[in-house]
Amino acid sequence: MGYAKKSVGFHLEISPVRLTATLASRHSEVASRTPGKRESPPNDWVPNLTRANNPPPLLACDNAPFVLGLPKVAKDPNRQSAENSKAEAKNAAFVQLLRDYAEASEDPDASRIIEWYEAAMPGLSEILKNLPTVLRKRLDQDLISVGVRGRPPLHRKSAAHAYWANRVLGGNGAVGTCLVCGETRRLVDTLPQSIVGRLVPAATTSNVALLSGNFPAAQRGASGKGLKSAPICAECGLTVVDAFNRLAASESHRWGRYDDDRATIWWLRGGDHSDEEVAAQVAQPEPQWVSQFLNAVEQPARGTTARDIRADRFYALTFSGNVARLVIRGWVDLPLIDMRDNAVRWFQDVAIEDGTGNPYSAIGTLAACLGTMVRREGRWSEPAPDGAREQLLRIALAAAPVPRNFLPLAVARAKAEAARLGSDDGLTAAIARRRMHARIGLIKLILNRTTYQEVPLTTQLDPDRKDKPYLSGRLFAVRAALQRRAVPGVNAAITDRYFERAVSNPASMEKTLATLANQHLAALRRNESGRGTAMVIERLITQLESDMQDAPGRQSPEDEAAWICGYFQQRQHDFLKAKEFYDAKKAGQPAPAGDPSSTSDTDTVMEGIDE
Repeated sequence: MGYAKKSVGFHLEISPVRLTATLASRHSEVASRTPGKRESPPNDWVPNLTRANNPPPLLACDNAPFVLGLPKVAKDPNRQSAENSKAEAKNAAFVQLLRDYAEASEDPDASRIIEWYEAAMPGLSEILKNLPTVLRKRLDQDLISVGVRGRPPLHRKSAAHAYWANRVLGGNGAVGTCLVCGETRRLVDTLPQSIVGRLVPAATTSNVALLSGNFPAAQRGASGKGLKSAPICAECGLTVVDAFNRLAASESHRWGRYDDDRATIWWLRGGDHSDEEVAAQVAQPEPQWVSQFLNAVEQPARGTTARDIRADRFYALTFSGNVARLVIRGWVDLPLIDMRDNAVRWFQDVAIEDGTGNPYSAIGTLAACLGTMVRREGRWSEPAPDGAREQLLRIALAAAPVPRNFLPLAVARAKAEAARLGSDDGLTAAIARRRMHARIGLIKLILNRTTYQEVPLTTQLDPDRKDKPYLSGRLFAVRAALQRRAVPGVNAAITDRYFERAVSNPASMEKTLATLANQHLAALRRNESGRGTAMVIERLITQLESDMQDAPGRQSPEDEAAWICGYFQQRQHDFLKAKEFYDAKKAGQPAPAGDPSSTSDTDTVMEGIDE
């Protein structure tokens, strides 16, 4: 308690035998074309405290003015003497804190460190003289821990943890009722410690305030400054920030990268490890785990009453920063059993088979597929729309309504990126396919929760589905496959030329596409090896045209989405069937039975595998 995870750049070690010291850098050299470039030092849990003007010292791990008495270099030479005095005072306060700790804990390591300070820090000037320039610059910015050689750093010791927690819980002496725990305890004017700035997206300071009440505008009309209008005891104030820092630094309880525009932390009250796995898997699903989870859903929990289950809760907090302040972007609070039910529905609705063995997309991929695919400095970038990740998490775990703009965004991006699915550049094609897979899963979820609730879309091709938009999308995919077989390596594929217009108004493109299909069938029939393929594809085209009757006219966003689903699922179905033929031939096994819903046949074993 009272600790936060921060980078520690150096460790000052005092010899247990002689009054000498060494300063070890925790920076490591990295292979780089830029000489002297270093990676960030490792993180450690260190004492933490809210500090503003005239900051107090931190126990056994602080910056250079406190630990070594090194002053900052003033821009104005006339101010340097003032900086020297400040550094001297800070170092004296740091040593006094060590004395207080040594007296309270009787820690011999602390006593040995104090001896070195009282002897005027022998050897320090030589250490600084021999320090490389790049490390000397880092010394002014990094935290420095202290300890005795051969022993753990002082701040890591259990006695130091206990002493620091007791010190920061001291409060200001006022007693009142805490609004958090409801107990009558010693209260604080400000929270004892701050949130670590690097854990908060868009924050620009090393420390971020969870609550701010030190000026009238922050009080919103409440009386008094500080926390007088919202009394919090020292223990609760310390616990809440400590918990936030630990969750925000956790790989398992944080969603979102540090360079995202916002992040989400989550936690449970009650529940067990399996419940924690549910929340983690929603963000980054593993197909085997999800399959086991869905199979076990119908099995009732043993030894747990309904009331017990309802008492367990799931919480999620979405946040960002604004300079040195925390901004709350979203909040989820619901029974754990509801979270599990919502996760089941989410996995079922978002699943789309694509031949990779993983029908589920990560939340980050789903959010990114709604944004643009931009090439910057030779690399593809996939920025997600503002707040998309947070909204998807709320849909997945809290069954929140899908924002209205998600479907038009998904349709627009599908139109714009369809041509990239068959790109000659392997990386571009792979990224486009991954994005399309995620996008179709999201479209399926939206349609199944709105337009197609009675007859929902399935995870793979549904040959019995008779919706005109869906059939029209399938027909376009079949005609595109026909062109690839009839004119290998064609420069202007129908997907490149007509996809967007065919999605918006299939009827307007029907005559053109039908004419091209007839030409491609004729081209296949000219060669004996292509006649079987022509017969298979012509039969499928005839069946789809018969089921569809007239091509649909100008389509609504929902119809466009269904069209795209039909196109994608037909395309993936053909891919899987072609792969079955290919695998059978490679293994020397009989070819699988023909599929009337696929363009693949025994004469086109290799075709479509790379599409």
